Amino acid sequence: MTTSQKRSLIKEVGDSLDTVEQLIKKHDNFTKTLAAQEDKLKVLDASAIKLVEEKHYAIEEITARQKLLADLKASIRAQSLSRRQLLANSQRFQQFERDVEEVNDWIHEKLQTAQDGSYKDPSNLQGKLQKHQAFQAELESNRDRVTGAKHTGDGLIAANHFATEKIQQRLEEVATLHKELLEATADKGRKLSEANQQVLFNRDVEEMNAWLEDVELQLSSQDLGNDLSTVQKLLKKHTRLESDIQAHQERIEAVEKEAKQFSDAGHFDAASIVEKSSSLSTRYSATKEPLAKRRSVLSESLQLQNFFRAVEDEHTWIHEKQPIATSTTQGKDLVGAQSLLKKHQAFQADLTGHDGRVQNVCDEGRALIKQGHFASDQINDRIEKLTAAWAELKTQAEERSSVLRDALEVQKYLADANEADSWMSEKEPLVTNNDFGKDGASTQALVKKHEAVISDLDAYETSLSSLRQHKEHCQTLTMAFGEDAPDGEDALTSRQSVIDTKYSGLRQNAKERLQRLHETDKWHTLSRDASEVEYWIGEKEITASSDDIGKDLEHVEILLKKFDDFQKDVAANQSRIDGVKDVAKQLLEENNPHKEDIQSMTENLNKQWENLQQLCETRQRNLGDAKQEHAFNRDADETKAWISEKDATLATNDLGEDVASVQALQRTHEGLERDLSALGEKEKALSVEAERLCKTFPSSAQAVSSRLSEISKMWEDLQKHAAERKRKLNDSFDYQCFLRDFRDLMSWITNLSPLVSAKDLPTDVLSADTLLEGHKAHHTAMAAHKTAFQTLNEFGERLVSAEHYLSTDISQKLREINAGREQMEKSWEDRREVLEEAMEQQIFRRDAEQADSWVEQQESWISRDDLGDSVDDVENLLKGLDDFEKSVLAEEEKLKALSGFAEKLSKPKK
Repeated sequence: MTTSQKRSLIKEVGDSLDTVEQLIKKHDNFTKTLAAQEDKLKVLDASAIKLVEEKHYAIEEITARQKLLADLKASIRAQSLSRRQLLANSQRFQQFERDVEEVNDWIHEKLQTAQDGSYKDPSNLQGKLQKHQAFQAELESNRDRVTGAKHTGDGLIAANHFATEKIQQRLEEVATLHKELLEATADKGRKLSEANQQVLFNRDVEEMNAWLEDVELQLSSQDLGNDLSTVQKLLKKHTRLESDIQAHQERIEAVEKEAKQFSDAGHFDAASIVEKSSSLSTRYSATKEPLAKRRSVLSESLQLQNFFRAVEDEHTWIHEKQPIATSTTQGKDLVGAQSLLKKHQAFQADLTGHDGRVQNVCDEGRALIKQGHFASDQINDRIEKLTAAWAELKTQAEERSSVLRDALEVQKYLADANEADSWMSEKEPLVTNNDFGKDGASTQALVKKHEAVISDLDAYETSLSSLRQHKEHCQTLTMAFGEDAPDGEDALTSRQSVIDTKYSGLRQNAKERLQRLHETDKWHTLSRDASEVEYWIGEKEITASSDDIGKDLEHVEILLKKFDDFQKDVAANQSRIDGVKDVAKQLLEENNPHKEDIQSMTENLNKQWENLQQLCETRQRNLGDAKQEHAFNRDADETKAWISEKDATLATNDLGEDVASVQALQRTHEGLERDLSALGEKEKALSVEAERLCKTFPSSAQAVSSRLSEISKMWEDLQKHAAERKRKLNDSFDYQCFLRDFRDLMSWITNLSPLVSAKDLPTDVLSADTLLEGHKAHHTAMAAHKTAFQTLNEFGERLVSAEHYLSTDISQKLREINAGREQMEKSWEDRREVLEEAMEQQIFRRDAEQADSWVEQQESWISRDDLGDSVDDVENLLKGLDDFEKSVLAEEEKLKALSGFAEKLSKPKK
């Protein structure tokens, strides 16, 4: 047995699958060599038995050697079987180790995904949820890998494997890691779901905060209006704001309830959610005080503007009357003087009648000051200025009256009558004017002016009464004229009658104009409210008629949420529409002079409202349709991304560098094929959804079909690439197996070639026999490897015939190994011839030396001088000579044979 063969029995079991397989291959080669030596051992054992039967002089040593050889043979067989079993167990253990390592690597890889914390990034959460579901499906599809490794480990432990403790440790490690992976995956799924809910919650909070920001901006406004009309508009706007704030109470409560649910459920970001909810509630509650304060300030502003309007009207009236009070005309004659005095008396009557109105305005201002109005200083200033202007006017009037009284009283009745008639003629255009105002503010101003005219008419009753008394006094005077008295009396009576009739007509026209002004004011109020509603509807129509259906699913969901709030706002303003209609109906029932305009306005308002409702329905339907299409597009994009990801994995050119790496790549590809199975189900589901969308939305059928065709094409290409990758890996595996066997045989040739071509020669017959037997053992080993060479050649030729992508290299290696084998066999044959010649030479040398030794012994015997001293001695010597002659005759044949052997050796080899 050679030293290398003895080394193979060392208890080395390998530390990797490759080394174990190499050890198994070496052990199998050793087993083949051992079997090849079996015949030689049998011949040796038969020779020993024959020597024992012939009772050789070294029988005891032969028997002992025979027994030692038998024991050694049995021991080697037992050790070989034991080692083969040990290596088989080691191979199973290394395969188990490899599978466990791959499972652990796979689990570690997936743990990175399961623990990546992507749920903290709120972007594209829907896509992340979809991807996580695919990730869970992938884990489920690979569960068999974990259970398979456990089943293999349990089997090894049950078989009492030598590495049971380590196997149990590895199984516990796999179980722990797999449990950690499942828990991390479940935790990530829960947190992704919570994050998605939090995004919706945050979106509501952000919308509410944006709304509150707008509310706070409105409440912080310092705009209190610069006139009565703007203050009234601000108050109406504030009323709508109050209604809007009250309407948002339910949404605030819903946010608080949702935050409490998140906190109770143990949401991962519960503290932030509760903080946002609390901040929102606090911010909402904080609007109540400024809301009430704003209403109070606006109410005070309305009172202030009403007061300013009244003061302005009084100043206007005073300004109009001041030229009368400051006139310096005294009249050029008696008639003129009397006329001026009467006018001034009428003016003073106006002052007297208007004094109450001035006092009322001042009292209103003082009441506002007493209430602590924010503009008390301005109010007091206006009161002082009005009081001063009024006092000045009254002083000027008194002074004018004194001047006129000092003048000659030349006023006559007819002059008074003419003045009265002239005064009423002046007032007549005011009470018959057809200007009722173009808007609410102008109409209200006309109402106030007309009320002042009526006050003037009422005040003028006193003047007319005096005129009547004066007429009576004049009649008394005219009666003293004698015969001219009747004509004069009738003229005064007729004149007074005309004046009274004209005054009555003036009063009636003033009353009718006031009524018409009030009716017009109601119409303007209705028209203003209707315009505001129509403007509001117009703004809502712009929103409802929007063509924006979202860029993606998240965008359309936001649009749906906003449109839901929009519809609630529209529904909340139904009462405004109804209020305008009710007022319009009331005015029609009152037979308002703007009846046609009211009817037209009502019809337009109804049409606008109905159009808004239709636009809302269309907008709701379009957004719903868009949501379904965007959902399909998102799923399609995710599927495309998944296919592209898998296709990118398949695009690698790595085909492995050895059998183990190729097998690892094949196992990875098998995992990929399991993933493709889940991807196939996704593609089928998309096809079903696309078919439904095409039937439901024919207008989008072409786009949906195009996207589905694109995905189907990508899916088909992916399947082709997967099949091509699998074929290449199989070809690579075949090549690596061929290359492994090629290297093993080349290594064996390299190791054996120096032995079969050694140059050392024997020095005796024993060493020649030993070298020759060893050389024959090499031939036995070569014969044992013949099957391996034949198998490799058949395998290589099959790969070449199958047009393997490395056929040229395989053919080259087949030629290389066959040439190496042929050279080794030639070297062995040459060495055999050399050793056989050396064996013959050593046998000849041994026999020649034995012949020389025998001749020397015989020469020593025959050259003795002893001729015998007696007959007996001579007879004995003769007898010895006869034996010598016989011995010479016996040796003569050997010497002839030796001489022939020498001649044979001396002849050159052909």
